[in-house]
Amino acid sequence: KKDLPEEKVKSFSKILGKFFDAEAADYKKEVEAKVPNYNRLLEKAGDKVLDFAMSSRIVEIDRDADRRYTFATRKAKKA
Repeated sequence: KKDLPEEKVKSFSKILGKFFDAEAADYKKEVEAKVPNYNRLLEKAGDKVLDFAMSSRIVEIDRDADRRYTFATRKAKKA
């Protein structure tokens, strides 16, 4: 191994110091930028009024078709 001259070691350490300082500053900026806005949901949906009133509606259910479908799916699973 060869020993480097003292001035080259100093200049290299100076360059590395600048690099690490820039990286630390970038890291701090990224951390600050990643903080989420926790009140965003309240800001976005807070002014809307939701209507949970029930409406009368008749839904016809075909039980015979449900039974046939269940029978067919069971038969298909066995096969």
